[in-house]
Amino acid sequence: MSEDGIPMDTNYLEELELTTQEKIQEALEFCKNHDLLLEGTGSAGSKQTFMNMLCDTIGGEIRDHPMLEYTQKTKQISYNDNNRNLLSSKLPSDSFLVDLLQMCKQHSSNQKILSSYCYPLLKHRRNRPEDKSSKIIGGRIYPTWYITGGKFSDGGTLQGRITCKRPSAQTFPPIIKKGIKSLKNEIIGFDLSQIELRVAALLSGDAALCAAYLDDLDLHAERASQIFMKQNVTNEERQVGKCINFADLFRSGADTMQSTVMAMTGQNKPKTFFQEIVRTRKQHRPGLWNWQEEVIRTSETTGRYELPFIGQSRFFRGGDKYQISEMVNFPVQTTASNTLLSIQIEVNNQLKPLRSQRYDSDIKLLMNVYDALYFECPKHKIDSLKEIFHQAILNVENKLYWNYLCQLYGRKIPLKYDSETWS
Repeated sequence: MSEDGIPMDTNYLEELELTTQEKIQEALEFCKNHDLLLEGTGSAGSKQTFMNMLCDTIGGEIRDHPMLEYTQKTKQISYNDNNRNLLSSKLPSDSFLVDLLQMCKQHSSNQKILSSYCYPLLKHRRNRPEDKSSKIIGGRIYPTWYITGGKFSDGGTLQGRITCKRPSAQTFPPIIKKGIKSLKNEIIGFDLSQIELRVAALLSGDAALCAAYLDDLDLHAERASQIFMKQNVTNEERQVGKCINFADLFRSGADTMQSTVMAMTGQNKPKTFFQEIVRTRKQHRPGLWNWQEEVIRTSETTGRYELPFIGQSRFFRGGDKYQISEMVNFPVQTTASNTLLSIQIEVNNQLKPLRSQRYDSDIKLLMNVYDALYFECPKHKIDSLKEIFHQAILNVENKLYWNYLCQLYGRKIPLKYDSETWS
């Protein structure tokens, strides 16, 4: 992946840069006309005055709302996305402050696109002109990939995921991801379907999780039915069920779930709603809960947790309560990552050796994005690549890593994937 790089459309990014600058300027002028400064001298005080005005307008006990965030040092209301989303949901829809908040969001989101992506990819890191490590070279970017984390490395993760930096292509937002284009070939992505939830089903043996994948049920709708206590759920309720399913995996608390659901679905549910989910989690996911308890017990007793076959381990020392989510997270995320890496190895074995001369007519592996692989592929080889990937899935599922796990735990959870192609 490091050798082949990732093709990027420079023209698209240059146009995007101009568009974001225009949107930033539009937001600055709109807010200035309403006595709100977003940049420059006096902007910090102006933003604080604005946040206080929002709270005064909403009234009631909004300043005591558990989701409202305050600065650590001065204990003032933070000017951030979470607070703006929360306060926006409390305002009357016809309030002029709603439009003002929308312009604040337009400003911050476009500043993020400009400074974190357009500048580094086209020029250099913002405010660091000497750092051009993420800049497009000859129509491609060349991230540095890290297989594992460690104190001697500035990349990698403790969860065992393969990661990249300079640039962090795995976390490109959709608008930047659209800039991944090849002049002559297609970009094809293969995405493992709900791999972390499938891993949790395999490792824990939770009856509901296993049944969902063995019988091809809608796991998110099923969880939503439990939460809302009704058979048929709306799409909005299903989205909440999806958030809760992943929250179950990592023992997320009520506060975290509340903010996640708000950010992902725009639904502002009361904290008591999520406290009830936490209280009944053991009841609704007994197999998962008991397995997590065993993981926590092993991690706290021995100070580490080790995965089977490969022997990857992570140390947990100090007894910090916030490590609980990391303890139950580690075996799930790392096993999911190992599964994709096993598939990646199988695919690579069928592609051209890395040290061979590279041509436009070759299939190239571009990225590992946690639960998906992305390739650059000539049009006439798309069917061949799809067959290679499908066979790799079958080998891992029925003969290799995933099969070893199924035999170890005495149950079979099928793997599933989706694919997408864009020019």
